[in-house]
Amino acid sequence: MMTSTDNTEREDLSRLVAEAFAKTKPLARFSSRSGTLYRFQHGILAKQDPSGRFKLWPTADGQILYLESDTPPIGLSLIGVEKFTRRVDGLMREWSPIFRNEVRTLSDNLFYEPARLWRQIAVAAAVAKDTEALQIAQGIAYSFTGASIRLRDLAENYTRQLMQYRHYSIGAWLRSSYDEELFVNTHSFFVELCAVRDHIAQYVAKTRFNGQKVDSMARLRDYLHRITTNDAVATLILKITDGSVRDGWMARLSRYRNIIVHQNPLPALEGADAADWKDLPLATGQIMKSISIHIPDDPCDIHNQAKCDLLDRCADMLANMASFSWYVAKNSPYLPVIESLGPGPPKLLRYVLSGNDPWSGTAVLQDR
Repeated sequence: MMTSTDNTEREDLSRLVAEAFAKTKPLARFSSRSGTLYRFQHGILAKQDPSGRFKLWPTADGQILYLESDTPPIGLSLIGVEKFTRRVDGLMREWSPIFRNEVRTLSDNLFYEPARLWRQIAVAAAVAKDTEALQIAQGIAYSFTGASIRLRDLAENYTRQLMQYRHYSIGAWLRSSYDEELFVNTHSFFVELCAVRDHIAQYVAKTRFNGQKVDSMARLRDYLHRITTNDAVATLILKITDGSVRDGWMARLSRYRNIIVHQNPLPALEGADAADWKDLPLATGQIMKSISIHIPDDPCDIHNQAKCDLLDRCADMLANMASFSWYVAKNSPYLPVIESLGPGPPKLLRYVLSGNDPWSGTAVLQDR
């Protein structure tokens, strides 16, 4: 039986969710307080209260689940963290995709969010008066931002469908009015992430192969096959763009995008009714409602009938691209640069990157 406290907590969380969905409404129409939402896989939401407890919703019985912990629940992968802050000009949304299930915010590490990394590389290229490298780095940053926002919207689409249909019977296959928006966000995600792929190919060709003119990763791969090189970045590119090997994640990304854009819309990958609604047991023993959208696990292998969840796969692809872009940046002639606005005249500072990805690597600030 629900208590008045449970009702209050549920209404508070529901208001915050409603506020997140009402993107274009004026501030006066919002009724919830500012706060932070944790978006997990399968459309599950969590909010942290002042005591540090996590409140998850929706459970199988429609109640709010309280976890006596200050860390996300074991057994659920975190897609991202969304912070809402009230301002006089409206409600500000700050989205931080979370890779490798580490709870960080953009302020924790300047280069944890890849768009920031490439904006600072663009600054370094501008200082060197390399207009072409500047424009390419800006393109990488813009497209990373676009892919990140589409991942947020896709996670939001999952939650909308889950909240709408959480009372339906287990295993029911349903369609909703949100399907079209979910499909559009998925298409946009793959297009944006493949734009990152091609911009990085341009950057690598310019900075590592004597300004070789390429406009896509496919053309760079063809060029690398025609030459003999021991270049570490080239070796990595040839591996991740090979769809016949386990590490060929970029080849699978390209295949997803090509199928969706050039052959069939997303529903054709699995069928007209791709939403699977189930009960999801947590490691704590409680039961949550969940939603999965199935797509082929390996689009490069037509004989492989295995499926994976769409949101999980998109989050993995973004994480892989972020890691790849870090490796390219670490081996770039232009290291990230920021302008110091502390006491005294402004001066440029640079970051020296180490490690193979932003999760094991470090960025040390130094005077230029």
